[in-house]
Amino acid sequence: MARRDGRWFVAVARLVRRRRVDVVVLAGGLLVLSRRLHPLFPGVLLIVTAAAVWGEVGHYDAPKLGTFHAGIPPLTTHLPLRDLPHLVAPALVIALLGFAEASSIARRYAALDRTRWDANREFVSQGAANIAAGMFGGFPVGASFSRSALNRLAGARSSASALVTGLAVLAFLPLGFLLAPLPRAVLAITVIVAIVPLMRLTEVVEIVRLSRPQATITLTAFVLTLAFAPHIERAILIAIGVSVAIHLWRELRLDIEVDRHSQCLEASPHGVLWFGNARVLEDRVVDLLARNPDATELAIRLDGLGRIDLAGAFALRTLLGDARQAGLTVSVLGAPQHATRVLGRVLGNMPPKRPS
Repeated sequence: MARRDGRWFVAVARLVRRRRVDVVVLAGGLLVLSRRLHPLFPGVLLIVTAAAVWGEVGHYDAPKLGTFHAGIPPLTTHLPLRDLPHLVAPALVIALLGFAEASSIARRYAALDRTRWDANREFVSQGAANIAAGMFGGFPVGASFSRSALNRLAGARSSASALVTGLAVLAFLPLGFLLAPLPRAVLAITVIVAIVPLMRLTEVVEIVRLSRPQATITLTAFVLTLAFAPHIERAILIAIGVSVAIHLWRELRLDIEVDRHSQCLEASPHGVLWFGNARVLEDRVVDLLARNPDATELAIRLDGLGRIDLAGAFALRTLLGDARQAGLTVSVLGAPQHATRVLGRVLGNMPPKRPS
């Protein structure tokens, strides 16, 4: 809320007033305590109810939840066809992020509960929910780490809890005015306490320690999400772009080990041989032959390659052909199983493999 006018210090000063801090600390402490008492203890319900009552009778002067429209919008099949060109890109981003978040939540809780989850079911259910929401002019439907964590904090252990929650919300709509005095700070701390167990900061520290490229992606996504809030789709798209750029940069590298056995030169590339770095293999082998003019045999060992695309196979054929024309005996060793078909088609009758 402070981003709109840039008055960060004023917002922080208002937030940390003694009375407001007391409410937040008390609510957060009670939430943590209630979770330790029993998983089925309705701590969230009792604390929210008590906070709403105190917000009404305790002269609480901080922002409150306020009233909201409790009606159900009418069913409509009218589509804004004129706006479709402007909605395609945002819709794709929402669909991508929505499914990514839903699958991440499902995978996380499936691991905690040691149960299986089906990505197709998640995708179909989310799509059906979004179609229904669109028919009533609602917001896009998606999963939420905070809502899922809060649901679990309340004791939910099955998918039936979502149905019960939806029915409870529908039943409570006529009584929504009762939550008008609820302090927003209490609502915020409720969500924060629920999602804290899902934060795995040790993994972030480990990523920073073990891999600088992965750490760059992680920190970029984290910082930009805070900077662009509430437009987190911009942060996600930029982070995806950074990850793709780093991936391409790493895939352009091709480490080549060289061994010499008498008059035989053996080159062993490691990594991925594709159109982006096929020229690297050609240049390195040509340079190798130039530095060893007395060599009579060239062997290319491919078992260190994770993938070979068509451009890489063509580059390998050119390299072997040039070496053969230069009077060398050429051979290909350890062709990966996944690349045998494409290599067989591109290279034709492959030179016999020399015993390794």
